[in-house]
Parts: sequence; C-alpha cells; structure tokens
Amino acid sequence: MKIINNRYEIIELLESDIYGNVYHVADTHNDNCSLRLKLFSLEVSESEVVDYYKNHFINLVTVVHKHLLRAFEFEIVTSIDDIFVSKKTVFLYVRIL
Repeated sequence: MKIINNRYEIIELLESDIYGNVYHVADTHNDNCSLRLKLFSLEVSESEVVDYYKNHFINLVTVVHKHLLRAFEFEIVTSIDDIFVSKKTVFLYVRIL
C-alpha cells in the first residue's frame, strides 16, 4: 500500500493498535503537506468507534490546543494504489503532523 484515495502517499508506519494503523503521509493535493493518518482496520470500520467519530466529528475539528493534534478530515477510503475499495470497508481520519 502506497497511496490512499489517490491523494495520501504513505511515508512510514508510525504505530499500530487494535483499531488500525497510524501513518505519516504526504498530502499530494496540498504541496506534499506532512500529515498523520489513522486508517481503521476492517473490523473496526463498522463499529462503535467509527460511529463515535462520525457523530462527533464537528466537535473534534473545533478543538484547538497546543498539546493536541487537530482533526481535519474524516473520509471513506475509496481507493488504495489506484484500486477501488468498497465504500464501507475502511475509514480514515487525518490529523496534521
């Protein structure tokens, strides 16, 4: 896996947990801006965790604090390496690095 949604180029895996993986990525649509991307695992993408993010995303993006990473986008993964992915498979959550 190298590019998600024809936009986010994976640079490195930062961490992995039961909910999925966190990657350092470059936003190829925004001057290769450095981002942190949380890619939820298949098992989690239809769970209460993702429902929480969907239901509270407006609140999460408005939180600004110097010690917290800020949420910017919450999307459905539509392609990985130019290959179409089922819309209900995996979600992603992007934060500035």
